[in-house]
Amino acid sequence: MPREEAVELFSFTWSVPDQGYTWRDDMRADAHLGGAGDPPFLLVDPTTKIHSRYCPLPFDEPGGESSPLFERFANLQPTKDAIRQFAGQQGWLGIGTPVILDGNGQVDIGEPLERWAREIHDLQHARVLWRWLEEKDQRVQVEWKSKDCIIVRVHRASQRGEGRPRLARVILLHRRHHEALFRSLKRDDETRPVRTALLLLVNEKLSGSASPCLLLDRHGALQGFVRPHNLLAALWVQLYQAIQGQRRVRWCVYCGELMDVTGSRGNKKAHARCVHNAKMARYRRKRTLQASGKKKTTPMTRREKGSASRTR
Repeated sequence: MPREEAVELFSFTWSVPDQGYTWRDDMRADAHLGGAGDPPFLLVDPTTKIHSRYCPLPFDEPGGESSPLFERFANLQPTKDAIRQFAGQQGWLGIGTPVILDGNGQVDIGEPLERWAREIHDLQHARVLWRWLEEKDQRVQVEWKSKDCIIVRVHRASQRGEGRPRLARVILLHRRHHEALFRSLKRDDETRPVRTALLLLVNEKLSGSASPCLLLDRHGALQGFVRPHNLLAALWVQLYQAIQGQRRVRWCVYCGELMDVTGSRGNKKAHARCVHNAKMARYRRKRTLQASGKKKTTPMTRREKGSASRTR
């Protein structure tokens, strides 16, 4: 008789209200209760009756056809509509602050738009640092200000027509705080300063918001686990797992989004949907050329060139 899968004790779940959330501009942070931030605030829709729960930590759709949750959050536009839609599907971040309605003293819990925007940008910056370690693109620059000080500059992706990427974050590394880094660091080594900047950012986000614990895996064996305290921490735990290789992840060569390829073939480089879209685009271009009467010329392969030379 097959053994039943063990229950994962202490697994992390998060709740989502059935009616989603709403933005309120008429609420202000209640300083007497420790509230902070400026309106608008994201509040649970007052018509909500049921909160469903789900586990946000497993990577979605093994096989790489859906981007990890932290990737979707990093790509989120910091607008009210985009954030409300994301929260309606995944829940809010768990960074609520006491808010009060002027006039009648109604107290509630809300999450400020400015805090959402800041958290989106922080995860974007960590993602840029991580990707630079593989691609060495221009969005990260390392500069020695002195023999005791290094500056790591993170740029956001440039929009169409903007030219060079804009500076988004500056991370200062000083010998006084990172003696081990400077002790054997060469001036032409940019990788170690970027790694240090990445670990500082990730560790800062995990500190106090995630805890190690033990759980039982599906075979009933004890396994170490980092348990987040809210959805925001879960996003950083998921990034932490990807960085240290607990999951095999890769950027799609077409759309540039991250995909989980843990259960896929070793050479998977793109989403199936992106491959399909690229094939359809090539087909449409071919049909357009045929309709215009132009014949598309393709370079001869090595075998074709050899055959042509032998027939001369």
